[in-house]
Amino acid sequence: QNPDLNFVISAGNDGKSLNELPGMINYMNHANLVVVGSVNDHLRISVFSNTHPQLVDVLTEGEMIPSLAPFLPNIQFRFSGTSM
Repeated sequence: QNPDLNFVISAGNDGKSLNELPGMINYMNHANLVVVGSVNDHLRISVFSNTHPQLVDVLTEGEMIPSLAPFLPNIQFRFSGTSM
């Protein structure tokens, strides 16, 4: 509720409209909150990404993203999700 701070959060990975998750709508409806969803490499919304026409602010690639895991730092993995 501090207007001087912005927060970036994931839309979630339930593959649902946020209308189906009413608790999430109340949680995500703040002016200083940026909600991020996922698209695939064809710029289509990922099947796992939660969506909402007014609450999801940004879509970015979130499928099969090259990542490192702390338990095996020298091996690259590919992970998917709205927080990637």
